[in-house]
Amino acid sequence: MNKNLRDSIFESGILEGNTDQLNEFKKEFRRAYKKQYNKKYTSSKTKKKALTFTPEEWEYLEEQSKKYNMRMATFLKSLIFAYLSSTFIHQDEESISNIEYLLRQIQNKLSGIAPHLFTTESGLMELQELKNQIRVLDDFVREALIPKRLDVFIDSNLSKDSMFLQKLLSAVAKHIS
Repeated sequence: MNKNLRDSIFESGILEGNTDQLNEFKKEFRRAYKKQYNKKYTSSKTKKKALTFTPEEWEYLEEQSKKYNMRMATFLKSLIFAYLSSTFIHQDEESISNIEYLLRQIQNKLSGIAPHLFTTESGLMELQELKNQIRVLDDFVREALIPKRLDVFIDSNLSKDSMFLQKLLSAVAKHIS
């Protein structure tokens, strides 16, 4: 399959044939090329693994993948690596994007009007301080809106409140009964 399409057509002598034969030859050549390429690619660069789910599990995963507007394989791969790296897909990406957009918009407005408002060196220093505070706020909001893993959440609250575990158990007990 090292030959290109043109060489293969010349070799086959199909040029003297009708256009239907030529089109069919092209389709078959392309099909064979794709098959060989996919075989080579998947065997050397990727690994495949089959997973088994109950119908209920599969239905739940399908709902979730649709919610995130992702194909199932991409969604599952994202979930696995998000869990292992302790990062998670936030359900409301639009809210985070809106907050980030508003913060950047404020920062851009300040940058645009500042040279006209502050002509002294102290005024420029105040403006720079304000820009730095907005950057810190931007980082804080982004970090605050990323959901935490349950074990990290529990550990964090245990260190803050010695009664947290009892409160958590009480809250869980209410939902179980």
